[in-house]
Amino acid sequence: MLAKDKKDNPPLYEELSAVVEELDKPGKSKLEGSENDIDLSSKALPKEVNKNLAVYFPLPSLILGLGLIGLLVITSTPSLASFYSLPQIITSLFTKSAMLLIYGVVVLIDTHFYLRSKHKAVAQHIRTKDYLNKLWQSKKSIQQKANTYSGHADKLKMFISDKLLEYIEYDEKFLHFKGIASEVRHNGVISYDKVITALEKAIEQQHFLSIYEQNDENSESYQHRDEENQSNSESLTLDANAKYQNAIDAMRYLWSLLDLSTADNMALHIGNQLIECEELYYQLHLDNEKQLALTQSIPVSPTFYPQVAALMTLSLFSDEREVRNLLQLAKINSEVLDEPFEIKTNIIRANLSPVEELLGNPNHIILLIENLIKNAQFFSQRVPFKQKTDRIALTLSQGENFAQIQVYNRGPLIEVPSEQIFKLGFSTRRSKKHHGKGLGLFFTQQIVKGYQGKVTVDNINNDPFELEIAYGLASGEEKSVFIQVYYDENSEQFSCQSKSAGQKNLDSSDKTFELESDIPIEFLSIKEAEKSSASVLEKIDLNEQKSLVDVSHHLFAKWSLKLSKFNKKHTLTLQPLDIQGVAFTVKLPTANSRLNDVEPDFS
Repeated sequence: MLAKDKKDNPPLYEELSAVVEELDKPGKSKLEGSENDIDLSSKALPKEVNKNLAVYFPLPSLILGLGLIGLLVITSTPSLASFYSLPQIITSLFTKSAMLLIYGVVVLIDTHFYLRSKHKAVAQHIRTKDYLNKLWQSKKSIQQKANTYSGHADKLKMFISDKLLEYIEYDEKFLHFKGIASEVRHNGVISYDKVITALEKAIEQQHFLSIYEQNDENSESYQHRDEENQSNSESLTLDANAKYQNAIDAMRYLWSLLDLSTADNMALHIGNQLIECEELYYQLHLDNEKQLALTQSIPVSPTFYPQVAALMTLSLFSDEREVRNLLQLAKINSEVLDEPFEIKTNIIRANLSPVEELLGNPNHIILLIENLIKNAQFFSQRVPFKQKTDRIALTLSQGENFAQIQVYNRGPLIEVPSEQIFKLGFSTRRSKKHHGKGLGLFFTQQIVKGYQGKVTVDNINNDPFELEIAYGLASGEEKSVFIQVYYDENSEQFSCQSKSAGQKNLDSSDKTFELESDIPIEFLSIKEAEKSSASVLEKIDLNEQKSLVDVSHHLFAKWSLKLSKFNKKHTLTLQPLDIQGVAFTVKLPTANSRLNDVEPDFS
């Protein structure tokens, strides 16, 4: 059988021979030579393979044949026949014929047993061969898995080592950065004092110059000057003061940044400053009689308005005159901050409400807002399409014993845990052209921690909503329509379904909602379900195109509406807006909450 396999399948014959040779070795029950030894002991083999198969040997035919041959030899040789003196009956022809017949029957029986043994051996051989093939395939599969996992392990080791080296390198760079900042701060303190002193003297000289001009109003030379020259002189004086003050603010902001960067523990450093400011704030409130003297003796106020810090941050991103004028006015008269105001620039929409004062250094809040806006500015550019309402939203509002700052941008969602993005060295701004340093959000978290506040990050999704549009026609008739807006994440498109008042079923959906009327629309009110405020347009004149944007949400607009007239047809078009993005929320305790020892409710 093995010889046949050697001709038909030489590799299999070599494998079987190797198995037999290996099993023939004393004390060997495994095939070795690889990491995964294959157990070929009798206990490891299955029952259909592990059978003791006995080889059938035709012993009866052999014995009977030898006896018959001997008888024929004796009877055919007279000398032998006379020597052995065999009986006549044995040497008779009948006996010989009977013995030949019996021998033939025995041969047939042995042949039957031999063939049956042969079939069993062939079946056993096939089973053994299949088992060995499966065994070798299993070994090959295990070896491949071992190689694959080994490759994965190597890749994982390389990845971990690269990341470890990256963080080690980053830590070294950060320490180097802190060393440079410390060196600049140490060597630049004299220059800083000289620059601040020179700028303050320049502001003082401008102030004296304005007083001199006011005192000179009654002189003949001043009266002969025309109004235009007088206004130009006053505006130049104000612009000079504003530039000098902006330079002082920039120098102090830079110094605060250096001071914060060189601190071993930023949160603890800010906390210590807040404690000092808190003591001064207590003194100002406890001794009202000496408040003026204390105020004059304190070089820097222990409190500040967050609106001023927000305006100073906006001035870093925009050079619009509205921001500069409002900032200068707020520094002169804080009563301006008692009213809410909205500022729109090319990239930022700010809604600043009246907020109580905060303790500490305003530059820390400026740094906090600046880092959040820069982060939002990067991700707002990574949107598949632009919308007219796309702006970074900055809101400032008063909470229960805390000030709340929110920064929202439309863009991709954050898919990593919120705790991870505030770690030192982790950057959300990773791309081929840009690689963040991982400092901005870390500084933000440290400032909030120093204030004993709270910072959270939330993903904003395009959730379904329902609108109610009420409109009045020139004929005096009033109508209303309900619109349900859904967003399909697979197609990344909106669908609007509408129904009129009293209608049970919704109309077919479309990307936008359009309403046409032959009668002019004179009044319009649109309100989101579960919202009390509504957007209203009155005395509509469609000779000019009218537009309306959602104002019910302080961070984003969910819809925009357009009214137009064409060929005596009045058309109302509602467009849902994509608001998917990220919102950072910072809550900081106010100075009064610290003074009254009230714990803010950040929930």
